[in-house]
Amino acid sequence: MLEPVTGYQHVARASIRVLLIEDNPDDVALVTRALERDGISAEVVTVCSFEEFRDRLSRSSWDLIISDYSLRSFNAFKCLDLCNSMNLDIPFILVSGTIGEETAVEIMKAGAHDYIMKDRLIRLAPAITRELRDAEVRKTSRAAQQALFSLAHLDSVTGLSNRSNFLAQLSEHSQKSPDTGFAIYVLDVPDLMRVQRVFGQASYDSAVRVVAARLKKCLTDAISLGRVGDHTFALAAATFQPEIETACKTILEQLVKPIDVGFSKFHVDAYLGVAMHATGDGDPQQSFRHALFAVRQAYQAHTPYCVYLASAEHEESDLMVLMGELSNALETNQIQLYYQPYVNLKDGSIAGVEGLVRWQHPQHGLILPGRFLPMAEQSELIQPLTQRIIREAITQELAWSRSGTPIEISINLSIRNLPEKSLPGMITRLITENGLSPHLFVFEITESMFMDHFSESLVSLMQLHDAGFRIVIDDFGTGFSALAYLKRLPIDRIKIDRTFIMDLPNNRTDRAIVNTLIDLAHRLDFEIVAEGVESEAVLTLLKDLDCDKAQGYIYTQPLPADELSHWIRKSRLRVAQPHLS
Repeated sequence: MLEPVTGYQHVARASIRVLLIEDNPDDVALVTRALERDGISAEVVTVCSFEEFRDRLSRSSWDLIISDYSLRSFNAFKCLDLCNSMNLDIPFILVSGTIGEETAVEIMKAGAHDYIMKDRLIRLAPAITRELRDAEVRKTSRAAQQALFSLAHLDSVTGLSNRSNFLAQLSEHSQKSPDTGFAIYVLDVPDLMRVQRVFGQASYDSAVRVVAARLKKCLTDAISLGRVGDHTFALAAATFQPEIETACKTILEQLVKPIDVGFSKFHVDAYLGVAMHATGDGDPQQSFRHALFAVRQAYQAHTPYCVYLASAEHEESDLMVLMGELSNALETNQIQLYYQPYVNLKDGSIAGVEGLVRWQHPQHGLILPGRFLPMAEQSELIQPLTQRIIREAITQELAWSRSGTPIEISINLSIRNLPEKSLPGMITRLITENGLSPHLFVFEITESMFMDHFSESLVSLMQLHDAGFRIVIDDFGTGFSALAYLKRLPIDRIKIDRTFIMDLPNNRTDRAIVNTLIDLAHRLDFEIVAEGVESEAVLTLLKDLDCDKAQGYIYTQPLPADELSHWIRKSRLRVAQPHLS
């Protein structure tokens, strides 16, 4: 009997790589001569043990496998089983002189692509050509199917599941493990859109990929991870209720580090909404909707994360009904302005009033702005609402001016108003066509919201300022203003947020902050107003710190115009004449 030839190989001019399973050197030569005779250029590597076959198969790629049926310690069936277990689609041709027809049929069923008797090797070249062609067709088909799958199920930028595939994976998991609950986390990173506007699409895609990569590190037991919107991601994990807070912090901590964008490092704010999908909850799509609701709540409240509560959704449902009624309210004089004075601390005169919007609802009574304004800002109603407020202020200013006591009126603008190019012209036209001076009006904008939309807002503010209107930054100290921004803004006045004012006599840190803000304002030639003043002790401290003006319940709560006029007469405070130039 011939001895096995370990490691024997014949190398011809390389074109295809052939793994030959054969332990008889004469048969090895027979096969290689048949390949050369028929012009098949191949690199042929011969193995004659199963261990060597497995090693070669795992370490290299092959175009074709040619195998004898029966070798000393194994056979072709064992080799085919290994190929199938590794999910390899390599043409497998059996070349043997010992198998019968029944065995040949069985081995074809096991996955062999063809079998050829050793005395009929003239069939080998055509079989190889056919099987290589068919393998290429299968490869192309798999690539096309994978491309179609990717288009249908994967996000093209990150490779994560898209929204539909994310939900499908949740449904599949829920059906396979109906007794296991899980948590759904929805992460919103709205600052990614700012990256797109400032740095362009390529940088935006890069930043999106960074967020996706960081999320992959968060929870190793994730059931599914997907990108479900332009700047929204979703993650499902088998998290129990007590672990949710820890999981939220883990996710959000991944986004504390800045993202490299070109030559810049970009910090992003992120918001997280969480909903539990408990055992027996049915379709996870409802739980996913709850998580979306929760992340919207987190964004609106400017809180890092929010866990879904059914009671909160019921409240939002009531708000949606209310928003449906707001359009009618704008047309039926239900929107009113209440006025709260701010007082000059140097001479005790009334320097002006802030107009604060109220909704006098026919069924619900007086509705404060915190109830309806945030949702109005997310809808198209914010524009007509702003116009209504300005018209109300104009009407009242006309009444006060005609009575001989013009009063400066301060009006809050929504951040949604400022990017509108028509806003400055619309305001100027409304006021001047009524014969009023722009110097009678002040426009306030909240610091934190303004800093998030700096570029879009700056042009409108500069145009308003150039037209003669005064500009105020409200809630100063709660955002992240930089001195470089303050120098660029057309600001006349800043208002210190009430959170620094209310405990001023008892809190040394608040006193230090307020003292610094007052000094900063004066060095930059800004007036400074303290809001939320409610006690004589606070008022005395503000005077000692050289604050210019104060506003709060120590004087009066916001009042309708006629009640404010009555309060002014009763208080005997002098109304300062506005500077009209």
